[in-house]
Amino acid sequence: MVLRKMKRRKLSKRSAVIAIIIGVVTLAVVFALVALAVTPVKYEVSEGQAATATITASRDITDTISTQAAILAARDSVSPMFSVDDTVSTRVKGEISAYFDDLAQAAEYIKEKYIDEEVKNNSYYVSRESLEQSYDPSSVDWEAFLDDTQLSEIRDMMGSEDISNEIVYALAALDEAALLIVKEDVKDIVEVSLDNGIQSEHVQTEIDGVRREIEALYVGGYTADLALIPVDKYLDANMMFDEDATEQARLIIEQEVSDVVYKQSQTVVVEGDIVSAAQMKVLQDLGVVGGEDADFKLYVGMLVFVLLL
Repeated sequence: MVLRKMKRRKLSKRSAVIAIIIGVVTLAVVFALVALAVTPVKYEVSEGQAATATITASRDITDTISTQAAILAARDSVSPMFSVDDTVSTRVKGEISAYFDDLAQAAEYIKEKYIDEEVKNNSYYVSRESLEQSYDPSSVDWEAFLDDTQLSEIRDMMGSEDISNEIVYALAALDEAALLIVKEDVKDIVEVSLDNGIQSEHVQTEIDGVRREIEALYVGGYTADLALIPVDKYLDANMMFDEDATEQARLIIEQEVSDVVYKQSQTVVVEGDIVSAAQMKVLQDLGVVGGEDADFKLYVGMLVFVLLL
């Protein structure tokens, strides 16, 4: 009885060993067959070189480089966006108004100097009141009347020592109403430019445009030059680059770009053609280029799959 039991145990152990061996061999065979089925063929291909074979996509795959290039092209197609900075517009208008306020003070100073001199010379024949009522600055020879000291004082009131005598004489020849008209003309023309928006690279173009309009209104003499001083000095860009709005517009158009995709069996590269960087990346993602070394992750996945069978 004992011998029979021992023989049975030996047979059971032998059967188990044989079963294990058969299982291992079967697993190895199945693994090998699956590996052969799923492991892609490798090609000797290099970027910038002629393809050694025509290669097609084994599955649908995104061309990431071409997709990214399409996205960048779409973003670049969006023009920079600008918005009007009202604080700049308000500042420019205020500075121009202040300039003409200074001119009004300077004109009043000139008037007082003239009337003082007339009263001094004609006090027996005419009153100051009548001189003020009959004051006509356009009929005065200001070049003869204003001396260097007075010219210097007037320039100080006008805000610049570089103002020519001719421009001072042009101011002196304007009465209050005429000066107000010049002021309103300049403000109206400048306001149109500001409302339309001025980009930094177009400031000089806008100044030149305002100059042409003012010179067309005041032909001859130096009134136009007097009116243009604050334009040259204060007109500024009020149309500012809006980074947030531009980026938002670029994001919108970026989302409209479709991925560049090679469909399964679609040709990626033709034999003899020069392989581009984008094609090379697709081939790498497909796993069909490179050395013959096993893809560790691929084989681990296959092993797990086989074990689960």
